[in-house]
Amino acid sequence: MTLWRTMFVEFLSSCATLWALLSKLSWPAIFLITLILYVLTCSLLRFRSLRSMKSRFNFPDRASLSRMTGSEAQEIIEHAYTYEFPLFFGLSLAYAQMKTYAIQNIAKLLAATGNLSKQSKVSKRFEDTALIFACFMLFPPDSPQLHGAVARMNYLHGPYIRSGKIQNEALLYVLYAAMSEPVRFIRLYEWRELSMFEIAAQGTLWKMVGDMMGINYTEALGKDNWKDGLEFMEQVEQWALHYETDRLRPSHPSRQLANAQLDLLTSIFPKFMQSLMRQMGLVMMGDKMRCSFGFPEPSTAISALTLTLLWLRQIMMRFLMP
Repeated sequence: MTLWRTMFVEFLSSCATLWALLSKLSWPAIFLITLILYVLTCSLLRFRSLRSMKSRFNFPDRASLSRMTGSEAQEIIEHAYTYEFPLFFGLSLAYAQMKTYAIQNIAKLLAATGNLSKQSKVSKRFEDTALIFACFMLFPPDSPQLHGAVARMNYLHGPYIRSGKIQNEALLYVLYAAMSEPVRFIRLYEWRELSMFEIAAQGTLWKMVGDMMGINYTEALGKDNWKDGLEFMEQVEQWALHYETDRLRPSHPSRQLANAQLDLLTSIFPKFMQSLMRQMGLVMMGDKMRCSFGFPEPSTAISALTLTLLWLRQIMMRFLMP
């Protein structure tokens, strides 16, 4: 009891000393000190989740990434998708879906089927794709949910693959878009970039999904085995740049599909905000994708407003949220 009593007395004495010091300061000075201490505390705590994931999975360097399994990759991406970056990870997948519309043969097929050119049908197709993508990230490789999602996707693609309307390269490009857009969005718009092991997990996960889809990597890439997810992603990205060269250009079907998707994404906002949000969405789309649809460049004011708001969110998330 004597020890506890002594510690309590010392604590009260320290509080009294601190109060005496603070009472000599002005309120603005107290506010500034409090703000600095809060920001420092948030900075210390902000990366605790990333440190925990690094410690748990133990991929300290590039060489260690070669032993990453599909199950580990799924857990890492699930954490990033649901906990670290839920807003822009989810939004990036919507843009990934839109990105595939810029490829002429994909756009012509989708426009011909009527699945996405009408607002009445775009919502169902978008939700189907979003649910399938979510299953890839939320459920382990051996789960019935993930296998059901792959079966559903293969069922939807099957008739077009058998008829030759969907080719192997188109499937690989869809996989590339879903794999690379989250990395790009998070790098540009989130409070931190994905770490090396998180990017490797993204590549490992989507390589596994491609295997389950029956994508023939050898036909397009000349090989079907890579040392890690990073190497796979790097080669697919290099291939995609060449693939886009002859196929990424404005067309009526691609713009029609992109308009329908943008209308859906902005429909969650009040009517008076939808035009502004559409313009802000074009800014986030980036010049390459925007030009591939033939959309006009947003005004300087809209671009400045969008990028400023995104920057303020980054600052708030990084320094003001523990």
